[in-house]
Amino acid sequence: MTLVVALQCGLDGQVVAVTADSGGMGPRAVMVETLVIGGLAIAFLMQVYLLLREIRAGETFGIASRRRLTRAAVLMLSACAVDVLLPPLTLLLTDGRATHAMTFAVSGSDALLLLLSTTFFFMARLFEHAAAFETDSHEIV
Repeated sequence: MTLVVALQCGLDGQVVAVTADSGGMGPRAVMVETLVIGGLAIAFLMQVYLLLREIRAGETFGIASRRRLTRAAVLMLSACAVDVLLPPLTLLLTDGRATHAMTFAVSGSDALLLLLSTTFFFMARLFEHAAAFETDSHEIV
């Protein structure tokens, strides 16, 4: 997204500067954080894709669907934890003298990820209750 905006502004003859907040981490730690969060995001999207395939096949409230939804929530929560905890942890591990200012920040995107992962956990519980209702309705008829 940043690349698209930079290219569009660059084509208009404007000067564009793109910076990234590393949270005080070195380039290697930023690369590791990016790779870990990217991997977690890919795994999350794969779980959601497989969940939607199962729902399309008619297995809306099955055990596999609930597990995929729970895994997606755990992956999202893990990405948030990596984003919040890795910068201060990296500074502690690389420089024990604490000469750098350490920031422990939760951004708006982190708060949104926490909210969404909580919603996914809640939805998994709803799927569990819906499966019980579905079983009961089949037994009654």
